Amino acid sequence: MNSTPPKSAENQPSQRASNWGALFLRNADQTAFSLAWLVVVLGCGWYLATARGIDLIDIDQAQQQSAQFLVEVNSATKYEFECLPGIGPKTATAITQWRDEHGPFESIDALANVPGVSNGLLEKVRPFLHFESLDDVTQ
Repeated sequence: MNSTPPKSAENQPSQRASNWGALFLRNADQTAFSLAWLVVVLGCGWYLATARGIDLIDIDQAQQQSAQFLVEVNSATKYEFECLPGIGPKTATAITQWRDEHGPFESIDALANVPGVSNGLLEKVRPFLHFESLDDVTQ
């Protein structure tokens, strides 16, 4: 008995030779191509690192700038008070609650009535405070 299957069109080998090897570069060519790209990338990096005519900003030599802001004591929010030096969330909340319970402040010095606002703290934040007189607000 013969154990080989009968020949049919399905069992016949392909007439075309497999050409997969021709689609890829050989190992030596891949290495050469990779080295060439490495040289290009390193060359571009070197050029960018040493390029002349590019003015970089030296941060140490930049002019210092300052910003001044004022907080209006009778309309400022808790978060605006927190921006002031020495005033944290607890003190800012105390200021806004006192204002809500007792009405608008009559002067900047009236902030000293708020628990947690000492005279020292008031002097520290005084340059940042603005007060519109109650007459200006009602007109």
